[in-house]
Amino acid sequence: MSEFLAPAKIVWNTPALRELAWVGITYSVSQLSFMSFLVAYLHLAIGVSVVLEGPVFAAAQWGGLLGRVPGGCVARR
Repeated sequence: MSEFLAPAKIVWNTPALRELAWVGITYSVSQLSFMSFLVAYLHLAIGVSVVLEGPVFAAAQWGGLLGRVPGGCVARR
């Protein structure tokens, strides 16, 4: 069990890594909240069928994934 928690202890004990982890968690939570709102909005406000919401949600997930690569390159500079 200690081998499993070793990386988490390193992150928690290193201030720069801890801050980066919190930023990553915040980004992930905001992205998940946005996509959940998107699906609920499509269904409740616009009346899109649940069957069509699946591909829309998948496309939003892919957009988030593909957006991270250029975003990481910009952040790196």
